[in-house]
Amino acid sequence: MDANNGESFADVSMSIETNTADPAARLKKGMLNRAEHAKAAAASVLERTASSLHTRTDQISDFGHSTAERIQASADYVRDLELEGLVLEVRDLLRRYPARLLLGAAFLGFIVGRSIGRTRN
Repeated sequence: MDANNGESFADVSMSIETNTADPAARLKKGMLNRAEHAKAAAASVLERTASSLHTRTDQISDFGHSTAERIQASADYVRDLELEGLVLEVRDLLRRYPARLLLGAAFLGFIVGRSIGRTRN
């Protein structure tokens, strides 16, 4: 402890490190917060899409319910996955199945666009 102000060396050291790296730490924290919000938003969109498909699949029956269940599982997976793991998974999927992933993204975008358009009307 410092006799003058009662702070320990660790406290002073931590304060100096925090103040020195403050802009970078704030930037990193902001980016992580935005990424977490984006992840939560993506999971919510997937969840709403799955719910919408469940309610509208009486005519399509098994195929629609199966698709909705897979989308719901994707929403759960995205919600529970750490950001670093998500980035690695997407990279791996893009390398292995680029055409399928792009078609799936286009289909998902179409479904989300239709559901957003219907909620605005």
